[in-house]
Amino acid sequence: MNSHSSISYDPIGIIHSPLKNRSDAPIQPSAKPNIVGKIEIFPKFTPCLKDLNQFSFIFLFYHFNRITKHNLQVKPYLDTEIRGVFSTRAPSRPNTIGFSLVELVGIDDNIISVKHVDMLDQTPLLDIKPFVPPFDCALVKNKEIKIGWLSNKIQSHKNVTDDGRFQ
Repeated sequence: MNSHSSISYDPIGIIHSPLKNRSDAPIQPSAKPNIVGKIEIFPKFTPCLKDLNQFSFIFLFYHFNRITKHNLQVKPYLDTEIRGVFSTRAPSRPNTIGFSLVELVGIDDNIISVKHVDMLDQTPLLDIKPFVPPFDCALVKNKEIKIGWLSNKIQSHKNVTDDGRFQ
């Protein structure tokens, strides 16, 4: 058996969001900014939160727990052509791992308040990492950034929510 064929993760918490259904969810946080959510960290992981409140933004890594199938190619939002799933941010992926950059509003014991939520209520949280611009943006500074097939479509994403294509 290949050592990479069976990987499992245990959630470190649950994301609580006002987004109850896929049809409520924006395609990206910037499409519907300022949605507030709370992250409940399981008690045994509360010590991991030490010093996190010193950061303005954090990356959340989570499990798309409502995706029932994956696709190798999809027709992504903002497009009419079929694309390879790795060239999209579609949730229907071979490994149902999502990530979002959110603004850290505050921490009270094991509850993290965040802004710019795009994940559904009761989404299992896998990990948190702080956003550090000198690390996370250094490689792209002064570089021409290509955004592929999205280059002429990116402005049309405001207020766009899930249309059900990735169930």
